[in-house]
Amino acid sequence: MAASIRLNRPNPHMRQAYSKKASGSLAAAKLLLEHELFAEAIALAYYAMYHKTTALFWSIGLRCKSHRKTTIILQQVFSIDPAPLEEAREQRISRQYYADITATAMDTASLIDTAVSYLATMDALMDSMNEEGRDACRKKAQLLADSG
Repeated sequence: MAASIRLNRPNPHMRQAYSKKASGSLAAAKLLLEHELFAEAIALAYYAMYHKTTALFWSIGLRCKSHRKTTIILQQVFSIDPAPLEEAREQRISRQYYADITATAMDTASLIDTAVSYLATMDALMDSMNEEGRDACRKKAQLLADSG
């Protein structure tokens, strides 16, 4: 795992940049849903969640390049249930890569609702995390990186 995660200094500019990417992806997902482009909307709803998770990571100076390992970090470093992000990832993969798996308006709207809730949860966590909380998460992340 060490090769795919790295600790840097907390970076509020990167946090803000990825939060903005998350908001843009979510807005695009909603527009795509309105135009019945369900698979594309699902992909962007997932990326909204992924980008917001990346913003959370940058709030403690953590960089992770692996989508799969992101869920491990959420659970082990932040004690957050990664199930919503994992489910969104699975939906994205199945809708983007397999032509025989179609998305419905209901599936898409449900995932977008999940993304809205997820982004709000991540924002609340980042806004409430003090220096002591960031330091504790950084220590957990360092242990995870060192365990390779």
